[in-house]
Amino acid sequence: MGQDFRAILSHDLTEADLPTLVERLNATTVALTEFLNQARLSDISYVSAPLEWRWAWSAANQPDVERWSSEALDLAGIGSMSFTLGHHCVTFGCWVRWVEFVTDKAVQQAVREIVFRFASVFHSEFAIYVPDSSSLLAEGALNRVHEGARGGDILNYLREQRPPAVSIHSICTRVTTVIEGRSYEATECDGYYIDEFADLNSVKT
Repeated sequence: MGQDFRAILSHDLTEADLPTLVERLNATTVALTEFLNQARLSDISYVSAPLEWRWAWSAANQPDVERWSSEALDLAGIGSMSFTLGHHCVTFGCWVRWVEFVTDKAVQQAVREIVFRFASVFHSEFAIYVPDSSSLLAEGALNRVHEGARGGDILNYLREQRPPAVSIHSICTRVTTVIEGRSYEATECDGYYIDEFADLNSVKT
């Protein structure tokens, strides 16, 4: 199974903010058409995908505030986009492959723009980019979102395991393995990157 892209953002939402979150996400998404096209997300979806953001498991499209006190809530949006809302952090997901994000500059920049615009909604000053599977490091970070950890705690956890990549492109490295005297080359992309949007802040709204 391939790895998909994930971004972890901090947030400052309270229970009082949840009823208007879908409306705010929809308003932000309207301005993302260009970037969704560049990332090819407008062509990647599924039959039952919503046309607007929706709270998962809610026919009335309302947040389960009581449930949020003990576990994360999920939202689904267009183009395979999703959010998992923990108590202090949120995970953004979409069906862009992790390797594609790391290696394809055009897709990478489009996805960064998408994440950046949503980061404004959540008042997050950074994003942590990780794969969604096949990485113990990433799994530990994503699990902490579900458990209600703060952004600083997740950053500390990751840095204790290994330093962040110095660039997104440097996450993937070529590895040579010798088996029975024969050399085999493979690409490994197990790492993470902390994006503080330094090159995008000038367009922040």
